[in-house]
Amino acid sequence: INVLARHAGARLVLVDVGVKADLAEELPIQHCKIRHGTGNMKYGPAMSREEVLRALKIGVRVANELVDQGVRVIGLGEMGIGNTASAALITHALTATPLFDCIGRGTGLDDPGLARKRDLLALAVARAALPADADALTVLAEFGGFEIVMMAGAMLGAAERGMTLLIDGFIVTSALLVASRIAPAIRDYCVFCH
Repeated sequence: INVLARHAGARLVLVDVGVKADLAEELPIQHCKIRHGTGNMKYGPAMSREEVLRALKIGVRVANELVDQGVRVIGLGEMGIGNTASAALITHALTATPLFDCIGRGTGLDDPGLARKRDLLALAVARAALPADADALTVLAEFGGFEIVMMAGAMLGAAERGMTLLIDGFIVTSALLVASRIAPAIRDYCVFCH
């Protein structure tokens, strides 16, 4: 992404909201860690509702700072571990798409790995036992990653300020799905791309 951003003349802004390590303060990133990783969705919610709200607010703040600096287009992306699992669970919960259809190989799981992933995600769905009409914040608390929640907040903040949102990939799209449940008009600000 560094090379692509340089080639396009785009500015890259990195925000740590939940990396499971202490990153050096001198790194050129925004240090906004909420916690060192989320909880294990097999056993309980990924995060508290308060953590969801905190991550959303960080995203809104980052978007507002960019608009104040003259940015008019934002492309979102993430670096996370296991976040295709979170995206699959969020998509399943908010669209009622069969879970099996939401789960892919992620970063290249073999067949046994994909089977394990499907089994583990089915356990997480059964444990959460969300109602069909669960609201977006509840879904995020159960299944979200901090990076997904923060991106949803950035999308909401950016759209509110009239920015164009570039939407690329399954994980970013799951964040948009959440944002669109909170503010359906956000879709008018989106360009789907790769």
